[in-house]
Amino acid sequence: MRNRAIECTQRINQASVPYSHLPEKLKAASLISTFEGLLNSSRGWPAADRLSEFEEAAKLAAAGPLGSQYQFSPFAFGREKSNLNPDDISIMAGRFGVKGFWQEATKIKAMTGAGTPQDLQAGFKQMARTRHKAAHVPSHIVGHVELSTSLSVSIDVAAGFDILVSTATDRLGQANLASGGTMQEVTSADVKITFLRPHVRGWAGFSSSSAKRATFVEPAYASAHSRALAYAKQRNMSLVKQDGASRVTGWETCLG
Repeated sequence: MRNRAIECTQRINQASVPYSHLPEKLKAASLISTFEGLLNSSRGWPAADRLSEFEEAAKLAAAGPLGSQYQFSPFAFGREKSNLNPDDISIMAGRFGVKGFWQEATKIKAMTGAGTPQDLQAGFKQMARTRHKAAHVPSHIVGHVELSTSLSVSIDVAAGFDILVSTATDRLGQANLASGGTMQEVTSADVKITFLRPHVRGWAGFSSSSAKRATFVEPAYASAHSRALAYAKQRNMSLVKQDGASRVTGWETCLG
């Protein structure tokens, strides 16, 4: 998620969102969070390496204010801590304009129709507790069911983050802030998804607006994936791939 946040900043349309109009929360990430993250990450590094990284971060941080194309340091998002907690993830998403990340990610999870709707924040907290105990209590054994649940939660959280932040980045570029446009908060209601899942006749595509009725059916996965991706790109949608139980196995967002 940290790396994806950086990738999304690289996709911001700087013609419509110059540094002077970059939202305050993203400016805070490019400046304050960068150096807080670097302070945390560089503890114990050789002095020369530390100085070099701080110099590079300073160049990136100064680029936008000095009139050049702005760039975000690899330390700009969530590097203040070794392990991210739910608030850290929500703050990262919020910097792009995502409103109430955990609630909206849970709604995206519900769109997939896989299993019982789950509170993703509660699932993430439980997964973090399991990881902490496994790391610090040598005798602790993590069962297969718990591992399987943690994997599902990890995928759903990552997909929700990527889809919401990508949608927010796309919306930010379209807001044309330099000409007086305003930044709008993004929720799951702004997200459009094409689903690709197994079908009795091969693979079928479904849209989030009509989840029960197939948009198309193809006999082979390769042709179905190509068709689903083209369908999604034409409509500025994200593509979510699922297995026979509707569990998420992969995704490609509206930003690619």
